[in-house]
Amino acid sequence: MRNPRVIVLVVVLMVAGVFAFRQYRKHTESPFVLGYARAGQSYSALDAKLTEAERTDRSCVPIAAGYRICRGTTLAPQGDMTVVVDDRGRIAVLRQRVTELSDSTKQATSALLAAWNDENPGVVVKRAGQPDSTHWLSDDTNWSATMTLKRGAASLSEVVLTDERSIAAMNARTLPALLVLSREGLVSAGELDGVEQRRPGALARAAESLAATGRPLGDAAARLPACDPQPSLGIDAGMARRAALGESAAQLVTLAMAQLDPARRLELRDSVYLVDSAGVPELIDVTAPVALHGGTAYAFAVSYLGRAAAVGRNIQAFDAASCRAPAEVIVAKLDRSRTRIASIDRFVVDDESLASRVVGLRVTGDAKSPRLAVSTVGTYGASDWYGEVDWLRVADPDSLRVVESRPTALAKMDVRQRVAAVDLQAIDGGSSRAPSLAGRRVNAVVQSEGASSAHPIVLPAETGGRASGWAMLTVL
Repeated sequence: MRNPRVIVLVVVLMVAGVFAFRQYRKHTESPFVLGYARAGQSYSALDAKLTEAERTDRSCVPIAAGYRICRGTTLAPQGDMTVVVDDRGRIAVLRQRVTELSDSTKQATSALLAAWNDENPGVVVKRAGQPDSTHWLSDDTNWSATMTLKRGAASLSEVVLTDERSIAAMNARTLPALLVLSREGLVSAGELDGVEQRRPGALARAAESLAATGRPLGDAAARLPACDPQPSLGIDAGMARRAALGESAAQLVTLAMAQLDPARRLELRDSVYLVDSAGVPELIDVTAPVALHGGTAYAFAVSYLGRAAAVGRNIQAFDAASCRAPAEVIVAKLDRSRTRIASIDRFVVDDESLASRVVGLRVTGDAKSPRLAVSTVGTYGASDWYGEVDWLRVADPDSLRVVESRPTALAKMDVRQRVAAVDLQAIDGGSSRAPSLAGRRVNAVVQSEGASSAHPIVLPAETGGRASGWAMLTVL
């Protein structure tokens, strides 16, 4: 005969075990469940379930500090799923977007609303220009869920499940991954606020760590040779550019280019060309000359448009560039009669991008120490993105060097056709000097899959007092 005390003890242990398991699961996995998925669970477990059900076609890419982003399409319901896997292999963030509108999705939406409101009543979040969403937070604040409905329909459009505790616990090593999640719109600005409040300056250091992965790209670009001349299809018949410059400026530019490149002649037509002895033209552009030192010297810029276009075609196909096409600033000093060029110098104002063009040139400073304010657009590219940075560079025409560089706008497109842009001119430092951008948080306007939204990013530190386009585009 079994001992009743033993039976009671076994039952008590079983109940305690079940309770302990539930408590363990409560603390390690989210109470907000979406089909097979919940935040906090092992990604491998979810992956196995989805594979068995043949519900998605997925792929994962590493982002930073052991974190991965896994993306795929979903078949039931139709849409896509993005999963952020942390350095422990667990789901930190899961986002599912649903494109279909059917009775089954309406029923699933109703069931989710009932289950999650039973866990904790949801709070409606209003967003200007976008559908309202509902946000749920668990009692222990470790887990959250957000649902956005389709306009005019009781059917979900997007669901985001988040392991809030995991995000809050990110440290100096893993914070670069948080910045990637922010630029992808997978965490909110509030998450960044929380980090900055707990650890002031940590996000700036994380941005610097993330940006460091882009600096080898800049080093490789600096080692590339200059591009060879790129033949143009022909020369147009008009003379609009010559007329726009005026005869005296046109003569000055023509004489200066003849000294710089005696094997080719300058043709100022509707466009501008350098033509070799065989009659083969190369498309370039020149700016109007500006006077220096009371008219004893003049400066103008030359952009090699044909070469820059060839570089652009390569990087827009995500192919590696084989050469660089930088624009140049030309400084021509006149003799005492001011009728001839006594000496001529050239220098590059953008020494880091793959290609650049000058879109504006003007004189600043005083008569004794003039400066050239040079507006340029630099082109950059990697194996999975390409982009442009608008720069305002200040150059000393006497020492032929750039003394200040400030980015004014960033734009980037990646292999997923995600486009991000940042206007940096809106940043006001509150003084006459340009403010430092290092560690500043700005909003990037992101267009992806037909939708537009603002995602916060943190700009990296300047290296040697200079901002790097490679570093900023890596962060963007």
